[in-house]
Amino acid sequence: MKRLWLVGLSVLAMAAVAVLAGEKAKEKAAAKADKEVAAAPAVEMTLTGTVEKVERKGKNGAVFMTWFELSGDDGVMTHLPKGKVEEFVGDKVRIVGTGEETTSKKEKVTRKLETITSIEKIDEAAPAAK
Repeated sequence: MKRLWLVGLSVLAMAAVAVLAGEKAKEKAAAKADKEVAAAPAVEMTLTGTVEKVERKGKNGAVFMTWFELSGDDGVMTHLPKGKVEEFVGDKVRIVGTGEETTSKKEKVTRKLETITSIEKIDEAAPAAK
C-alpha cells in the first residue's frame, strides 16, 4: 500500500513539474514576441556608390569574416549580399535591388540589400546624362 501511495505521489509531482515547465515556456515565448520588432517590408531601391570589400581579422592576422558594402554617394553605407558584387570591388556602380532601410535612435540610417536585381558599372569619365 505504501508503494502505491509513493508511486501516486511521484506521478502527481512529475505532472505538476511538466505543467509548470509548459507555462514557463509560454511566458518566455510571449516575452520574446513582445521584444521582436516587426520587420519592415522589402522595398525596391536604386543606389549609387563604390563597392568595398570589408574583412575582419583575428588576433593571428587570418581573415575570418568577409562582407561587401556600398559606400553611397549620400554617405550611407549599405550592406550587400555576396554573389554578384565580387567583380565590382573598387568600382563605382548603380545597383537596383530590394532591401530595407532603418533609422536608429541616434538618427543613423542603415541599409541592407537582400537581393540584387541588376548592377551596372558607371563610367566616371563620361559626362552625366541630363
